[in-house]
Amino acid sequence: MAVALVTGGTRGIGFAVAKALLERGDHVAFTGTSDDGILRAEHALAAAVNDPTRVMEAYLANTQALG
Repeated sequence: MAVALVTGGTRGIGFAVAKALLERGDHVAFTGTSDDGILRAEHALAAAVNDPTRVMEAYLANTQALG
């Protein structure tokens, strides 16, 4: 299991990379340019990996660390 930071992880290639890493069991933090985009990606990733708790935990940890 690895830990990854995916910049631009809310859409496109960044989103695909974040999804692939989550699917293989890695811990993933991702960034985006808007709160709305981050929330949409969070929900889409949670649905894709069938583990909304893991995605929400990553989102909350990032929010607390980055403000």
